[in-house]
Amino acid sequence: MATEIIIQEPHSKFIILSDSLSSIKSLQNQLNPCNIASKIQNNLNKASFLGKEIIIMWIPGHSGIRGNEIADKQASIAINNNETLLKNQMSYAD
Repeated sequence: MATEIIIQEPHSKFIILSDSLSSIKSLQNQLNPCNIASKIQNNLNKASFLGKEIIIMWIPGHSGIRGNEIADKQASIAINNNETLLKNQMSYAD
């Protein structure tokens, strides 16, 4: 989970890009979040306490954004094989 990595990173500014608008909206639901949203919210709070600035931004899916296309492909592979192949192989420019 990106928020778990962010907590461990020495950097202080991060942008999380997601093509799942419903997931982003579920993070805004403070009253009754689902389990994963609650865990992400807790991680965001920890990161904030550590002085980290995190921006969560929606991007359109399946629109040719290179990093998003790679993430979608890796998610499909992970679902079928229970493993991920890439770890931090994208530059900040992507």
